[in-house]
Order: sequence, then C-alpha cells, then structure tokens
Amino acid sequence: MKHHFFSILLLLLLGPTCFGTSHNDFIDKPDSNQGWTWTYMLGLGAQIHTPKNYRNDGHSDYVGHPVEFAAIVRKTQELPHSKGPSQLKVYTNVNVLRNFDDPSDELAFLSANLGLNAPFERFPTRQYLIPFIGTEIGGLYQSDYSSFQITPTAGLHVYSNKYVLCNLQIGYKYAFRRFSENNGMVLGLMINASLWP
Repeated sequence: MKHHFFSILLLLLLGPTCFGTSHNDFIDKPDSNQGWTWTYMLGLGAQIHTPKNYRNDGHSDYVGHPVEFAAIVRKTQELPHSKGPSQLKVYTNVNVLRNFDDPSDELAFLSANLGLNAPFERFPTRQYLIPFIGTEIGGLYQSDYSSFQITPTAGLHVYSNKYVLCNLQIGYKYAFRRFSENNGMVLGLMINASLWP
C-alpha cells in the first residue's frame, strides 16, 4: 500500500513537468500567477562571428555550432492590466568558435552565454516570422586569456510552436578585452526541439 501511495504522489508531482504542462493548469492560484506555461528545449545551431577589424588584423570569420538549453515561457491568456511580452525565451549556450582560415586549436575560443529574448508582438496569431529583441551575456575563453562579453541581439522566430522553435538572429558582440579581435557582428541560426513533446 505504501508503494502505491508513493507512486501516486510521484506522478502528481512530476506529471505536469513530464508532459510539458505548467502546474498552474492543475492548482488554483491568484490571477497574477495564472496563464503561464513552460516548455524546456534543447537546441543546435550554426554561428558566424566577424571581428570588427578582421581585415586589418589578418583575422577571418569564426564559425561554430552552439549547443543550447532553453526554457520558453508563454502567457496563455490576457490578464487585466497585464503588460510586457507574451513569450520569453531564457537560454544558456556553449559554442566553440574556430577561425575559418586556420581551424587549429590555437586560434579557437570557447563562448559561454546566458541569454534572453522576447517578441515585439503580444499574442501573435501566426507561427512564423515573429520579430524579437534580446541580449546575451557571458564569457570568451582562449588558451591565453578570457574576457567578459555582452551581445545585444535581434532576429526572427522563423517558426514557433510548443514543439519546435527556429530562430534567425543577428547581434553585435562587445568583448572587454582584445577589442579588435573579438568585437563584431554575430549571425546565427538555432533550432530548438521540446524535450517532452
């Protein structure tokens, strides 16, 4: 009997997470906390980083394939006096960027970031070409140095539903060290898929 009790308790606690449903769907709470769902996603992408003075310094573009874990927070209903975006993407990613002309480990660097983006539109009626803005903060790590960085971003949710999210994103990376080598435009494509469809 005790084993059945713990099995039911575990199902009640983990069920909403395993099936990608917010606990707000099952528990009555004040209006200010209702109407949100969370979806957890893994992502894989491609990225090109063009340093600001790469022509003068002899540096070419850097290319990489970031791996990402994201939480998509969606507002499911309009609440009285509510403001702000109806969707947020909160994510962390890791990327090894290699010089396009010389992909050796000496010039490669690791980029690790925490990011956030939000669409311009509230409750868009379509699932494609939804513009957003955001920012990333994190660090660059190479064999002989490391640097803090911040990257304002903008882009499009090329396609977006609760199972798949495809982003096309552009940004400008500001590094706090070795500016000419690291500051510059960043263009990326990221495809996320739900962990629990």
